[in-house]
Amino acid sequence: ATRDIGSALTRMCMRHRSIEAKLRQFTNALMESLIIPLQDKIEDWKKTANQLDKDHAKEYKRSRHEIKKKSSDTMKLQKKARKGER
Repeated sequence: ATRDIGSALTRMCMRHRSIEAKLRQFTNALMESLIIPLQDKIEDWKKTANQLDKDHAKEYKRSRHEIKKKSSDTMKLQKKARKGER
C-alpha cells in the first residue's frame, strides 16, 4: 500500500510539473506576443492622444469664439432692426 501511495504521489507530481511547464509556455507566449508589443506602442499612443487633445482644445476654442461673435453680431442686427421699426 505504501508503494501504491508513493507511485500515485509521483504521478501526481509529474502531472503538476507538466501543467506548470505548459502554463509557463502559455505565459511566455502571452508576454512575447501581446503584452510586450503593447508596451512598446504605449508611448506612441500617449503622444497621439495628447496631440489629439491639443487639436481638439484649439478647435473647440475657435468654434466657441466664432459662435460668440456671430451671436453678438445677431444681437446688434436685432437692435438695429428694432430701432428701424420705431
